Amino acid sequence: MVGVQASIRSRTRWWGLAIALAVAALIALGGARYSLSPIPLLEQSVRIVAARVLSVIYGNDMKYVVEATERYRIGAPADADESTDESWRRIERVIPGLMVVDARDQNHDIPSVPFVYESPDVAYLRDFRTTYRLDAIVEDASDEYEAMLLLAHWVGTRWDHGTDQVAGGNRVCDPVAVVRAGEWGSKFWCEIAARTMVHAATAVGWQARIVTASRDGYAWEHAVAELWSNQFRKWFIIDADFNVVFHRDGVPLSAFELVHEGERLQAAGKLEVVAFAAQKPSLPPIDLIPYFAYIHLDMRNDWCTRVLRRGSPAGGDVATWWTSRTTLGPILTASQRVDDPQQFNWPVNVAALRGIGARPLAGAGAEVAVEVTGYGPDVEAAEVSRTGGNWRLMEGTTLRLSLTPGRHEVAARLALRSGGKGPETRLVLDFAP
Repeated sequence: MVGVQASIRSRTRWWGLAIALAVAALIALGGARYSLSPIPLLEQSVRIVAARVLSVIYGNDMKYVVEATERYRIGAPADADESTDESWRRIERVIPGLMVVDARDQNHDIPSVPFVYESPDVAYLRDFRTTYRLDAIVEDASDEYEAMLLLAHWVGTRWDHGTDQVAGGNRVCDPVAVVRAGEWGSKFWCEIAARTMVHAATAVGWQARIVTASRDGYAWEHAVAELWSNQFRKWFIIDADFNVVFHRDGVPLSAFELVHEGERLQAAGKLEVVAFAAQKPSLPPIDLIPYFAYIHLDMRNDWCTRVLRRGSPAGGDVATWWTSRTTLGPILTASQRVDDPQQFNWPVNVAALRGIGARPLAGAGAEVAVEVTGYGPDVEAAEVSRTGGNWRLMEGTTLRLSLTPGRHEVAARLALRSGGKGPETRLVLDFAP
């Protein structure tokens, strides 16, 4: 019996040693692959496992996300059977002599975007807008981009940079209290500036999101706001801590572009750092481009009105998109890597014209059914114009075009509840039966 027990203890020691060696090997290999020392590697691994488990436990939280994000879409669903391009190739086959000459600026096939937007009508944003008369700050701007920079100037000059306690918490769910504290001398850091910028932009009817940047993909070192520009048809950074935007050839750049093109543009002398306000006294001038080796995007800006349980898949790691420079190497994370620029920088408020049906008419005519599709939390309806004519508001999303031989031009845009208009999209058809 004693011999059996000794044998069991011996085998147990060997198994324990083998497991310890295996774990050590995994840590060593994982640490080398992910550029992490053993303790951070273990912590990150536990975080990933916990995120996956909790995403199953709290799976029902995603139902709200699905329902909310589908309301942002008009026209074709996210999983349409054919792309916009394919729809027009099909129409050309049905109508002999019909050719799509120009379908530029189409909002092609926006995938399902699990981003939930805050409403500008919630109480804390209405209070922010009226207390500080945010509309008056932007009303004299010559165009949308100037208006956005005027609002950024206002946000970026409310306080100096520092680490004081934030009134109401770091989510800035009482932006009025935060701005007041700044005006009385409190100093706040980049995340507070970014969140306040997102709140201010949302309050006046612009789409905004928060982006976190890092040099290694693990330490969150900087935060900026991104706004959607109808004028430029793109997202772009507003850094309300360093009070700068980044340009290439006069066009503002997004965080994604800084990650994947920033170093090259900087080396070629083509990266423009444009100040929209004076630099904060406590911030020394630094090169910010190294901080955009990695970015991640929280897939919501309604963090003040939709409270989630810790670990919910509708927030946190599982509901985060990220991208990084290829030189950074692999990142150990539960977040979703998105390296497609069209997906990461999904277009907002942009209409597309999709061919949904066609038939020849008696004589030399034809009829084409066109669906106007689009996406955005502020979209109210679609507007169309024929060959430079007046804009008219559509009832529904389907337009029927009676074609005679010659060239036909159709334009579409989205009317927004905030009173603005989305970018114009044009479709040009040649019909020579």
